[in-house]
Amino acid sequence: MSLKRNSLFNLAGLLLPLGLSLLTVPAYIHLIGVDRYGVLAIAWLLLGYFGMFDLGLGRATVHRIAELRDVAAAERRATFHTAVLVNAAIGVVGGILLALGAELFFANGLKVAPALKTELAAAAPLLGLSLPIATLTGVLTGALQGRERFASSNIAGVLSTVLFQGVPLAVAWLWGPNVSVLLLAGMATRLVTLVVLWAVCTREFGWDGRLRFDRAQIAPLLRFGGWITVASLIAPFLTIIDRFAIGAVMGAAAVTFYAIPYQMTQRIVIIPTALTNALFPRLSAMKSLEEAAMLSRESMLILVALMTAPVVLGVLLAGPALSAWLGDAFAARATLPAEILLVAFWFNALALLPFTMLQAGGRPQTVALVLAIELLPYLAALYLGLHHFGLVGCAAAFLLRCALDYALLSFHADRRATPVRPILTGAAMLGLAVGISRVTQPFSGHWLAAAALLLLLVAVETWRIAPARIRTPALERLASLRRPAPSPGQH
Repeated sequence: MSLKRNSLFNLAGLLLPLGLSLLTVPAYIHLIGVDRYGVLAIAWLLLGYFGMFDLGLGRATVHRIAELRDVAAAERRATFHTAVLVNAAIGVVGGILLALGAELFFANGLKVAPALKTELAAAAPLLGLSLPIATLTGVLTGALQGRERFASSNIAGVLSTVLFQGVPLAVAWLWGPNVSVLLLAGMATRLVTLVVLWAVCTREFGWDGRLRFDRAQIAPLLRFGGWITVASLIAPFLTIIDRFAIGAVMGAAAVTFYAIPYQMTQRIVIIPTALTNALFPRLSAMKSLEEAAMLSRESMLILVALMTAPVVLGVLLAGPALSAWLGDAFAARATLPAEILLVAFWFNALALLPFTMLQAGGRPQTVALVLAIELLPYLAALYLGLHHFGLVGCAAAFLLRCALDYALLSFHADRRATPVRPILTGAAMLGLAVGISRVTQPFSGHWLAAAALLLLLVAVETWRIAPARIRTPALERLASLRRPAPSPGQH
C-alpha cells in the first residue's frame, strides 16, 4: 500500500473540512453572535477533552491491527469487536462524568449573559450523550486506519464535517440561535457518521450479526492504550486550557477573538497529520529500528520543506486576511495572536513525527512522561501571559510549550531522525516573518521588498533540504518542459 497515496487521502480528508470552515465561520458569527459562538467552542472543547475516556483504544486499535496485518482475519476481527465493546461501556461512564462537569462549569465557571445561561440548561446532558458517539467513532476510524483503509476513513470524516458544519447552521437560520438546539443538531450529525463507519467496518472485518468479546485481546489493547490514556489526560488539557482561562478571566466574547485564529492556524497541521497518520501503521509493523529511523528522517525533511514556506506566507498575510474575512476591528485584536499561533503550530506540526515514532515503536509511556513534564511550566507561562499581555500572552505561552514539546519528544525519539540545522533555520525564518509584519505596513514598498527577499531565502532552503525523491522528479519534469517538442516528421 502506497504511503504517498495514503497521505494524499488523509490530506484531502483534512483540506475539504478546512475549506468548509472558512465558509461557515462568518455565517455562524452573523447568525448566533460572538458570545454564543464562544460558548459553542467551549462546549466542543469539553467534548473533545472528555474523549480521553476511550482509554486510548482508538490509537491502540490502529497499532494492534497493524501488528496483526499478516495473521488470520479472525484474530483481527476479535480485536476490533473487543475494542468496540470495551469502548462503548467506557464511553457511557465518561458521558455521565462529562454531563456533571459541563453542568458545573456552565453554571459557575463561565461569564455569560443571564439569557444565555437559560439556553445552556440542556447543554450538559446533550454533551454527555455525545461522548459515547465520539469515542466509538474514534475506535471505528482507528480500525480502518490499522488496515490502511484511509480512503474509506477520510470519506466518512468529510461527511461528518459537512454535516456538522452545515446542519447546525441551517437550524440556527430556520429556528434561531439556541445553544442547546445547536448542540442537539451537532450530536445528530455525529450519529449519522457513526452509522456510516460501522457499515464500512463490518465489510472490512466481517459480520455475522453479533459482537464477539475476546478476553485475550484486552491486555494488549489496554496495555498500549493505558499510556495513551495518561497522555490523553494531559494533552487535551494543555491544548484547551488557554481558551477556558480566557473565558473565565476575560469573558466568552474574548474567547472568539482567540478561538477563531486558533482554529484557523491549527489547520496547518493537516499536512503532518496526513503524513503521520499514514506512517503510524507502517512504523508499527516495522521490525528494523534503522529502517524506521531512516523513513522518519526523510519524512521530517519533507515536513520542514513543505511546511516552512506556507507558514511564513501565512504570518505575512495574517493581518490582511483577517481584515478581509472578519473586518478591521476583529483583525486589530486577533492578528498578533494569529501570527504567534502560526509559529507555534509549525513546531507542533514537526513534533507529530517524533510523537508518532515513539508510539509506533511501543513507547507511549515516554510521550506521557514528556507531556507531564510540560504541564506546570505551561500553566505558569499561561497565567503570567494572560494577566500581563492578554490574548498575545496566551499565544506566546502556547508557542513556548510547542517548542518545548518538539525538543523533548525529539530528544527521546531516535536522534537519527532529527535534522537539527534545517529546523533551526526554519524557525529563524519564521521569526523574521513576524518581525516584518510588525514593523512594516502590509503591501507597502518596504513590506513587499522584505517579504520577497524572505520568501526567496525560504525557497532556496526548501530546495536544499528536500530529499532526492522530491528533487529528482521535479528536475526531470522541468527538463521535459524545456525540451523542444519533436517536429511532425520525427519519431
